[in-house]
Amino acid sequence: MVEMRKVFFPLVATVVLGCFLTACDDDNKKDQDSSANPASSGQVKASQATPKTAPPQTAEPAPKAEDDPEQAIKAKLSLYIKCFNDTSSSFESSLDRYSGWVKNMEAGPTGRETPYVLYAVSSEHIGECTLGVDKAGKMPPAMPELESAAAEYVAAIVPLGKTITEAHIYYERENYKDDKFAKGKELHKPLLQQSKVFKAAAQKFFNELDRANDQVSEARLKKMEKDGDRNLGYLHLSVMIQSKQMLRLMEKASFPIDEATAKVDTLQKTADELQATPEKKPILWSMYTGKLDDYLKAARARLRRVRDNGPDDPKERQRPLLMGFVDDSPPGSASKLVSAYNALVNESNTLSKF
Repeated sequence: MVEMRKVFFPLVATVVLGCFLTACDDDNKKDQDSSANPASSGQVKASQATPKTAPPQTAEPAPKAEDDPEQAIKAKLSLYIKCFNDTSSSFESSLDRYSGWVKNMEAGPTGRETPYVLYAVSSEHIGECTLGVDKAGKMPPAMPELESAAAEYVAAIVPLGKTITEAHIYYERENYKDDKFAKGKELHKPLLQQSKVFKAAAQKFFNELDRANDQVSEARLKKMEKDGDRNLGYLHLSVMIQSKQMLRLMEKASFPIDEATAKVDTLQKTADELQATPEKKPILWSMYTGKLDDYLKAARARLRRVRDNGPDDPKERQRPLLMGFVDDSPPGSASKLVSAYNALVNESNTLSKF
């Protein structure tokens, strides 16, 4: 990723291949509107996103890759994406909350600080993530690097989740006032060690998942272009791919202004075409297009800021970006752009539920 310390990863898009913005099962396909078209959905997850449904305890028969390779890879990646998007930001938020008041993370709390309660992490999401990764690992096609990274990620979040939960209860109950921070000091070592393992595993999982998702999305877009399907599904997928490419360039401390301007203008043109298409839109479409407008505004603010003021202040780029909370970073900052992008991805992934 970028040269700065990465506080939050942009979320990964839900992959929807067999039909446009539906569950894509056999019964759905029979009842689809004739205007429905294949597409992929787009990439941030906040803990308060679309209500989650626990995966079944017994795995459903996996699609046969030799019969329907697109659906097989979609099913596999969707489980990995759900795992990452449901857990990564809440863990990062909690760890950043903790490091925000512990002045020396290597030494740990002294007992003289005024502590903030660590944000809770969801044991339900951890359980769903564990089941999902186990299920995905048994599904075709074989993706050894991604499967290994996902297993490492689960192995990191399970013990860290237990430690964060224990620390959350300890600080929420203000037990440090009675034991002179004894347990807080005791909990610091596993928190520090497990957080390092988590961050490395999360980076690896994100990189592998993002790479695989890019390959699927770009291959899908090329197929639609070849087939001449410049329709709602094509434009939606194109918008999400362009949005990610623009983020990768403009989240950097500095970037080529001409190149960034061209990317913003191209995305605006595609977004306008998407908005103007007469095809029937799915439920909650206006919420998605509203987030797309917000993202374009954030991109233009980012462009103006770097153009007029130069590269970001290094101190600002280390500020924590807390998902689900108000982002009070300056207009045009990289974190504002990431926040807007994550909101866009969240709405795009929500569309894929319907």
